Amino acid sequence: MSGVPDPFWSGLRWADIAAVVGAFAWLPHIVNYFRRPKVTLIPGGKIEVGFTGLGPIFNPSLAFRTQRRDALVTGVRFAVRHERGQTAEFQCTQLSEQSGVTRFVSGDAAVHQRIHAAIAAVVTTSAIVERIVVCQERRVLDRMDTLMVAYETAVRHALAANPQPWPEQIVQSAESNALRDFWIESFFWQAGTYSVTAFATVAELRIPVKLDFSFALSEAQVELLRGNRAYLELELRRIGGAPNVQDTTKLWQWIYPITKTSPLPN
Repeated sequence: MSGVPDPFWSGLRWADIAAVVGAFAWLPHIVNYFRRPKVTLIPGGKIEVGFTGLGPIFNPSLAFRTQRRDALVTGVRFAVRHERGQTAEFQCTQLSEQSGVTRFVSGDAAVHQRIHAAIAAVVTTSAIVERIVVCQERRVLDRMDTLMVAYETAVRHALAANPQPWPEQIVQSAESNALRDFWIESFFWQAGTYSVTAFATVAELRIPVKLDFSFALSEAQVELLRGNRAYLELELRRIGGAPNVQDTTKLWQWIYPITKTSPLPN
């Protein structure tokens, strides 16, 4: 006996060694399972800003990148603050994906988009996910359904009493006035600079991922959006089922301010 202890593996059989090697092979997968993703938000170049029968609309483009492991983005919201102090919170209601562009001989281009009704997006480490985040103002979302149901109920009652011709008094009812006034009061946009903080909720993270950026509106751009209020009466008729009503989706005016990621002055 030499007095030197045998190494621990001297008593192992080949099957035991193979089992140990196999266990170590699983180790990276186990470690990766418990690692949290590192998600980064990247702003797009422009924001689609509007005002329609859905109230103020705020549709920024965002790219989602994850490192370490795949991630599930379960929600996005934006805190928007004007330089004079007015605030609004916009909630994601849809995700729009640009799936391609068709270019014609004339030089015109048609952008193809896929609308995702769900607000969740799977982000993998192998690719960056880009989406147009379609948003409505949260307070408008909270109140709109109640006013819309009341108006549609008034429309049904009026049509039941006098189905032909379409009763014009519908757009002068208390329910119609309440909805119209709410639309006008919800107009949020004004000239100046807006600071924005985006919050993306990720299933694997306790704290939302944040991104700060800004944009500015000119008085001419705001006036263009204010002009959409002229179509609210037409929107009431469309919702009420009036015949021969022009499609309001072709009338709304939109603006596209540029996203700025540099910090705002204090």
